[in-house]
Amino acid sequence: MPSAARLASAADGMKGSLDELEQKLGDLRARKASLAAQVRTARQGGAGAGARAPSAFDDLERLTSRVDQMEAEVEAASVLDDVKRAELEARFRALEQESESAVVDDELAALERRVEGG
Repeated sequence: MPSAARLASAADGMKGSLDELEQKLGDLRARKASLAAQVRTARQGGAGAGARAPSAFDDLERLTSRVDQMEAEVEAASVLDDVKRAELEARFRALEQESESAVVDDELAALERRVEGG
């Protein structure tokens, strides 16, 4: 049976990974907003720009589409992970309770040793 310290360490690692994924999702959303602003700017200034404007616009549109696709994939993974996340959170709570119980058991054993020895 794994020790409480190893389980707590694994839980911390998983929480860190989740935080990192949430940060990446936030970054993707910010980049999406930036690309959308660039597309709007290209559309507004593209009328007098000649032949170059459509290719720049196409590049921005393609990038925006890729960001949309990546965001959709992240959201889909998040939805699929909700069941796993709920299970993981339940395990975290159980580990916390076991850890607290282990601390109480250790303190009780120390008190019993004191009483027997002294």
